[in-house]
Amino acid sequence: QINAFKKKFDVDSVLKKLKDNNIYVIGRIVCFKDPFLAVRKPELAVKRPGGQLWRENGVVPWVNPYNEETWKYNIDIAKEAVEKGFDEIQFDYVRFPTPIYKSDIKYNTDVPKTDAINGFLKLADKELFEGLGVKVSADVFGIICESAGDTEDIGQNIETIGMDIDYISP
Repeated sequence: QINAFKKKFDVDSVLKKLKDNNIYVIGRIVCFKDPFLAVRKPELAVKRPGGQLWRENGVVPWVNPYNEETWKYNIDIAKEAVEKGFDEIQFDYVRFPTPIYKSDIKYNTDVPKTDAINGFLKLADKELFEGLGVKVSADVFGIICESAGDTEDIGQNIETIGMDIDYISP
């Protein structure tokens, strides 16, 4: 619907070559650092207190990890990748952005960020692993391995982020 596809190579032929050589194929999907979706559907974007798009370093907008429509969007992309033949889906940027000043971003909820991230991963696992038999993994900030709780305020907590998926990659 938003023409968020840019062809860089023939995915089907590359997948065939990998499969013909018994190579396990992991599809990486960047979730919430998605400037394309944020610009095309600003209602899904992270906002500043005045309602305009928040942009990382003044340039890159993100989509809101609280918004379950962004969850569905990413899971739908993952399902399409599975249909093409990917063996596993690894979600990257499965976190909240880190503004210089917390007051630069306004979320209209008091739900803990970790609940949003874990909720997304739980739903992804349900639809991909339980539904299609495909393993689900997430790329996480390595610093969370030595932090107590979500001290970076990104919604990633080492004790809970991997509860509903197969692997994490710090």
